[in-house]
Amino acid sequence: MQFIDTDRSEYIISPECKKSFIETAHYTKVISTQKLVTILYTTVWRNGSATIWLNPVEKSDILETEGICLTEYQHDFRESTDTCEVYVDLQDEHDYTEDELKEILESACAEVKTDYNYGEDDDDDDADGEADLTIMDCDPYIMENEGGWTLDETHYYIEGKCVLTPINEVDCDSDNAVNGDVAVA
Repeated sequence: MQFIDTDRSEYIISPECKKSFIETAHYTKVISTQKLVTILYTTVWRNGSATIWLNPVEKSDILETEGICLTEYQHDFRESTDTCEVYVDLQDEHDYTEDELKEILESACAEVKTDYNYGEDDDDDDADGEADLTIMDCDPYIMENEGGWTLDETHYYIEGKCVLTPINEVDCDSDNAVNGDVAVA
């Protein structure tokens, strides 16, 4: 017999402080040398929210915790606004040759330059006066639409304290209401 948790309530969860809603997209691709490459594309948003379903114990835990990963709970992303910062991380970056790094950057970035000194702190300009291409130049649009990358999963995090608003307390105007219910993205 499977236990069904019927004691869940629906909330909108958001960070108490600005610049605390974080989205990390996991992109993967198999390159020509048959290595599986993973790039983590992290965006810090000025604000964001999700719908979350919690039982009383989970609700208490979240309200007492400094920071959570929404993936650990039943949730639906609602919105995020105003990008504040972006961080791009090539997993196991030191395991790739210069040619592999070139292939990775060519498939993930909008503009291809001729100097691929990935992560080195020498000159910022190559012989042509162009800036070196780095993993921070990755563009999700290029990765997904032109570079052959797959968006495997996206995780949402809230740093610091969270605010929970019961769905039935959310103000809804006629533009956001569907049959008397709050429209959720």
